[in-house]
Amino acid sequence: MAIRTILMHLTAEASAKARLEVGIALAHRFSAHLDIVFNVRPAHIPAASAGRGAYVHYMTEAINNAHQMAGEIAHGIDTCCKGLSWSWGVVNEEHSIPLKARANTSDLLILPSAPMTYFEDHFRWHLADCMAVDSACPTLVLPEGYVCSGDMGRHILLPWRDCRETARAIKDAMPFLEQAEKVTLLTVSRKMETPPDVQGISDFLVRHGVDVDVRHVAFRWRNAGRAIMAFAEDNGCDLVVMGAYSTSRTWQVLFGGATRYIIRHLSLPVIMSH
Repeated sequence: MAIRTILMHLTAEASAKARLEVGIALAHRFSAHLDIVFNVRPAHIPAASAGRGAYVHYMTEAINNAHQMAGEIAHGIDTCCKGLSWSWGVVNEEHSIPLKARANTSDLLILPSAPMTYFEDHFRWHLADCMAVDSACPTLVLPEGYVCSGDMGRHILLPWRDCRETARAIKDAMPFLEQAEKVTLLTVSRKMETPPDVQGISDFLVRHGVDVDVRHVAFRWRNAGRAIMAFAEDNGCDLVVMGAYSTSRTWQVLFGGATRYIIRHLSLPVIMSH
């Protein structure tokens, strides 16, 4: 399915304007409507703000600062989005609520990666975790500090696992795959040989006009997510397309998993579907 509506999530972070530039570039690329939602509620509340007095003070100051940043972005948005179909809204809600509603009528949701500022960040659920599972459309998660690239997806990595989530992600990302210069289909397992189930998905992609280079990585002690990210970085990939949480999120918190590792160690954009 073509990408005709892109949902852009913004907050009062230093990376907000850079993330907006990514959404604008992709909207131009796919001739899509850009639905921009700026949430003034803080996405993360530091532990030091615990306690009613500290919490109220922190929230009031953070929301006021966020409204100021939203005003700055809105002031120049006519120029930034010139030539695009776009919409703009400012909300003050729990972050997943407006996104879940709008994702029902969107083709792609753009989110930031999970921050690892505090020790507890490694264990809590973040917006990228929740929306990767709960969103009705695929999520494009951007790493911290990512600089706009209108041609994102020149070399796409497809970590393949024969499950519904991975198949869904590949179909959702077909507009990117059809434009890619190179697509690498990667299998990751504890065995040395390539799994036999690769031929079917390879043939499926070829029938869509997507030629793939099939590769295999065997890992022993490393998390599969770590092996995937290492391969992507070593081989010059600029986008990963993968299924999200094919095993339960609780299991991955307790024992680790590819989705959780990648969201927390993201070094390049990733499109996820569940």
